[in-house]
Amino acid sequence: MTAITSEEERKAKECALRFLTYRQRSCKELSDRLKLKGYKNAVIKVVVQHLKELNLIDDRAFARLWAQARTYRKPIGKKLLSQELWQKGIATEIITEVCESIFAERSEENLALTLAHNRLKSYRNLDSLTCNRRLYSYLRRRGFSIEVISQAIEKLTK
Repeated sequence: MTAITSEEERKAKECALRFLTYRQRSCKELSDRLKLKGYKNAVIKVVVQHLKELNLIDDRAFARLWAQARTYRKPIGKKLLSQELWQKGIATEIITEVCESIFAERSEENLALTLAHNRLKSYRNLDSLTCNRRLYSYLRRRGFSIEVISQAIEKLTK
């Protein structure tokens, strides 16, 4: 029976390493993927713990990388970033820490202002009320708070 368990663990580790070759993943993401592949919870726990010991998975490092990519490539606000990290199984204290450090480097207001400015070009033929309404909706979908959106639109319309 132990040989079967060892074989199952070996296969699960190989599967997990294949998932990690595409991109870094959170512990929850990796566990979910292994569960979808049909591995037992006991095997998944062993594999995840082994990969943690080897520093191949680290939720804090994953959260930092995810947050940096999301704020630089296609900027999003703190609310949407927090939601995405939570969905990936990141602990609340790590989410708070990562969001504070990311938005200390690049202010949320500047990100919103840049996005709004770029979007404004496609709204140039609209009246100001419609333009502001669409900018507001766009920034809200990108996860920015009402206060940040108001500041960005106010700066743009000056």
